[in-house]
Amino acid sequence: ELTLHSNSETIGWLDTALTTSITPKTKNVPKRLVDTYFDFLEEHPERWRALFMHYPPKGFVLPHWYMAIVDQAVRNVRSLLSPYLIGHSKSESRDIIVGLWASLHGLSMLDQQGKLNTVSAERTVRDIAHVTVRKALKEGIA
Repeated sequence: ELTLHSNSETIGWLDTALTTSITPKTKNVPKRLVDTYFDFLEEHPERWRALFMHYPPKGFVLPHWYMAIVDQAVRNVRSLLSPYLIGHSKSESRDIIVGLWASLHGLSMLDQQGKLNTVSAERTVRDIAHVTVRKALKEGIA
């Protein structure tokens, strides 16, 4: 329970960082969001690890209050990326956002463990993340 409360606070902080990084004058929203995500990870490495390295017992169901915080963060990112998701249903848009979030998480985990450079020594984790997000959203760009 204590870990869930701490993790929900971290998700709230990340959500705030992402949403406040975008202004009406922001030119490349996907790039800005990727940079903000990685800036957050670099600024809060312990909280980030706690968020993604906590494994609840098998069969544990996350409480509704926790899922509401996660869902709000996903909705906020979906809203920020809505111009890039034209033609996708709300469900598809959510799946794209969750898939991208998981991709960024996986890339950052490999990078933190020193394993990303075994498959891509020339490119940084941010370089790969930018390409991944850009290509995933390209289909929906108006």
